[in-house]
Formats: sequence, C-alpha cells, structure tokens
Amino acid sequence: MKTRGTNSTAANRGNREIHVSLRSLRFLLLNSGRDGDASFDFLARDTQTPYLDTRPLLDPAKPEIREYKAMYVLGDEEIGIFSHELVVNCAP
Repeated sequence: MKTRGTNSTAANRGNREIHVSLRSLRFLLLNSGRDGDASFDFLARDTQTPYLDTRPLLDPAKPEIREYKAMYVLGDEEIGIFSHELVVNCAP
C-alpha cells in the first residue's frame, strides 16, 4: 500500500491530506494517533483519496506529530495487515 502525506502549512491550519492508492478495493480504514496518545484510534472509513484529516490541533498555537496507518477493506472484511505508519508534523 503506498501512502504519502503533504506538507502542513499555516494556510490549511494543520489539516492533513492522506493520499493512498485504492486500486480495486472499496474502502480504506484509517487509524491515527497524535502526540501523547497511547494507541491508534479509528479515524475514518473512506472510499476516496485523498482523505483530509480536519481535526483541529490539540493546542492551536503548537505543532503536533500525527501518525497514520491504513488497511484495505472489501465489503465489511479487513484485507491484510495495517500499513507502515506515516508520521507527519502538523503546523499551526
């Protein structure tokens, strides 16, 4: 599974675009963790790429590290294992 993030700038207030090649599968399950999170939490189940993470920064004045991982979904069945983690720095 290929993933790539885009650079965060003040213009997008820390929002992240996650680009993933979906090929012929129907859905993508995204999990994410942020600064200080002990584990990854469900973020979205999406059918289109890119996915835009619109969660606000935990502290609007500080940058934060976000980590993402994805898994393909076909019907209601998760296919394979989670991807490698994609680590991004989100700036205010």
